[in-house]
Amino acid sequence: MAERVVEVGVHLSSEEIDRFAARQLPPSEAAAVRRHLLGCPACRERLRASPFYPEQGRREAEILARLKERSGCPEPAVRVAFAADALPPEQHTTVAGHVRRCRACSADVGDLRSLQASARGRGCLPGFRRR
Repeated sequence: MAERVVEVGVHLSSEEIDRFAARQLPPSEAAAVRRHLLGCPACRERLRASPFYPEQGRREAEILARLKERSGCPEPAVRVAFAADALPPEQHTTVAGHVRRCRACSADVGDLRSLQASARGRGCLPGFRRR
């Protein structure tokens, strides 16, 4: 599935959306879906409408929808991975330096980590892990 969701113009299937909403995807697949959702407003809307999507997930979708491409900043998917402590060490160090200097990216990472902290222990955010 990871290859399918990154193709331009391809939307997530209803099954993929429901499995993501119900937190039934393995972390690598959940991360691929999350990356797809960053760039696909249509799939974010379908996700919000899923009967399996808890309030926590709605908050996550709203945060993802607010992430924007900004000149000179790491792309949104990198900020998501940074907040989840899922970057390779050398990239983590580079992004950490940028986040310390950039108020907008610092706010994004703060929102993502707040979401992660509120979900910790409940298994609500597949693909997010503690370093």
